[in-house]
Amino acid sequence: MILEIKKLPGSEMGISIEVPADEFEKYSKQAFEEISKDVSMPGFRPGKVPPELLKENIDSEAVLKKAAEHAIQKNYLPVLQEKKIEAIGRPEIVITKIAKGNSFCFKVKTAVLPEIILPDYKKIAADVRGKDEFSIKDDASEEEKGKMQQTKRMKILEAINDVMEIDIPSIMIKTEKEKMLGELKTSVENMRMKWKDYMSQIKKTEDDLRKEWQEDAIRRIRYGLILRALGDRENIQVSAEEVDTDVEKILKQLSAAGSGASDIDTGYLKSYTYGMIRNEKVFGFLEICSKTI
Repeated sequence: MILEIKKLPGSEMGISIEVPADEFEKYSKQAFEEISKDVSMPGFRPGKVPPELLKENIDSEAVLKKAAEHAIQKNYLPVLQEKKIEAIGRPEIVITKIAKGNSFCFKVKTAVLPEIILPDYKKIAADVRGKDEFSIKDDASEEEKGKMQQTKRMKILEAINDVMEIDIPSIMIKTEKEKMLGELKTSVENMRMKWKDYMSQIKKTEDDLRKEWQEDAIRRIRYGLILRALGDRENIQVSAEEVDTDVEKILKQLSAAGSGASDIDTGYLKSYTYGMIRNEKVFGFLEICSKTI
């Protein structure tokens, strides 16, 4: 396999792959066998048509098309794994060369997770903590302390974000907006209100909301990427036991609120819980850094 990889603007990657002729011939034979199983001819049972008759009745273009699908499937994903390319979204695939007895060539353009170059986040955390606005009075209530802690955490994250350049692909922004829309719909449903009535009340369309959310979506993505990169840099781990314990608590709360277990995507819940625990640990780490520098 001949491979060429190029970085493209907008956090995208261009990948050109050439599959040797002998390898593509194997995919062509596989495609022919698969198609032949569905061919029916008078006097023959399905799958029992003689090869010479099959060659006359099977469209060679259909064989090439299916062979191309096999070649792309067998070569594209291994390239991502081997080169550690974190592709996201649906890739654009263009076949540049396909013919019987020849090598098979195709190009892929895919969005990838942006490269994150972290600044001196420990110093930034210490600088934020040193500001008088975060001093907590001795007689502050637990609620006030909790709010101050949350405010301080967001200030640290904002300060780190402000000195970073992150090239976010459009697919991530689009996906984040759809996530925000889903969250709003869930919130409206919890208020026992129909989505149509809510939209009529605020006099906006879903597209209006998506446009309004542009900056918020970008901010959410940037913060998420920064927290992820910090967790990776500091090798912050979350055990399966920690996740299971918190998931069990959430399920009990949902059950008490009237939600059945069958209504819950436990796979998503575990992934969400893992992220929440890890982010909490990252913030805890930043707070420790701010005190030791």
